[in-house]
Amino acid sequence: MDRSRIWLGGALLAALVGCEGDEPASHAGPAGSGGSGGGGARTTSVDARGTIALGQTSMLFGGTVSESSDLTFDWSADTLSVSLYAELDGGAADDVVFVTFLEGPGGNDLFRAGADIDAYLGLGRPLRPGLFPGSGSLLLPEADGDVVASGTYTFRLGSTRPLAKLWVVHRTGPMPASGTLDLDLYFVEGSGLTSADTGTTLAPAIDEMFKIFRQAGIDRGVVRGIDLAGADAAEFVAPRVDLTPTGPMRRLVTRAAGAPTSYNIFFTRTLTGDDPGSMTLGISMGIPAALAIQGTIGSGSIVGVEGHRRADGTLDLSELGSTMAHETAHSMGLFHTTEKDGKKHDLISDTPECPIGNDTNGDGLSPEECMTLDASNFLFWTGTGNRGLSAGQKEILLRSPIVQGR
Repeated sequence: MDRSRIWLGGALLAALVGCEGDEPASHAGPAGSGGSGGGGARTTSVDARGTIALGQTSMLFGGTVSESSDLTFDWSADTLSVSLYAELDGGAADDVVFVTFLEGPGGNDLFRAGADIDAYLGLGRPLRPGLFPGSGSLLLPEADGDVVASGTYTFRLGSTRPLAKLWVVHRTGPMPASGTLDLDLYFVEGSGLTSADTGTTLAPAIDEMFKIFRQAGIDRGVVRGIDLAGADAAEFVAPRVDLTPTGPMRRLVTRAAGAPTSYNIFFTRTLTGDDPGSMTLGISMGIPAALAIQGTIGSGSIVGVEGHRRADGTLDLSELGSTMAHETAHSMGLFHTTEKDGKKHDLISDTPECPIGNDTNGDGLSPEECMTLDASNFLFWTGTGNRGLSAGQKEILLRSPIVQGR
């Protein structure tokens, strides 16, 4: 059986709703002062704002949406990162919630959504908000070298529904040179793996994941294995790739219930798409996902076990570990270095870009066509044994709210 080996990330929503946008070549980022190195504690704090009413009416993306009043967060001199995460309580596949604009200190207009969803999805610098059905997010800083001005930031939420829940996550302290990442690994009954495999069968995959992350100075923290069984396990074990807010994939990741800064990976048997015979290797629930927030429809990523089996039936544990690292990095705010269509690239300054002109056979960019550019990077759009990590990607990973600084 022909199985496509695909990682899903930054272009997912565009594929679902049939919208794709060209990314602007460059924009100026925000300027000012940010956190500095040295001693001092590093702290991650979660400001759960609760349910936000979206009572104003605005015309966005060619239709009428509900918009919140002005909301704010503060960036201080010792802030390392701020992430915004909003989600809807229920909804259909085409229900969305998103950041409609962001204004910096002194009224500096950083971005504003308009009538064109293609333009919104194609935002490059200085901001590229996350937008999945039912959830929306934003991370600052998004790119290496971004220096964020201290002060109060004003933003709004927009949605196709009148109410949304909002969390604002701050990480403060000096810029770390290294850190650790805790993992909670959830095994759906029937996936082919259980919690008993965490320290045995799965150990080489976990080692491979942290071999990649150690390039950023991020080592293994506490790793726990949790089994998920019960009446709904049959629905979760082989879900279709469908990000409807109330669908099986989104409900699966709401099972996350560990420590706030533990990152959650859910193992299913398969992740199936629309193409006959295809299997998706893994998918993150947002770029960024719900960082340091448990029990939401954005709390982690899902990996299909069967997509990592070799022809002889054995698991390719090295590739499984690479998928775990890839999807975790998406959740921490990193996009694909290059998408298959060659139109979209990440926001990082030192990762090469593979142009669509390299697609010699017209079927989209392959690793072989981009090998001298970014196909060796672990965030190229498809898995090929790629394990590279750039200095700019390392900076964003180390700033993440879920990394424990040392």
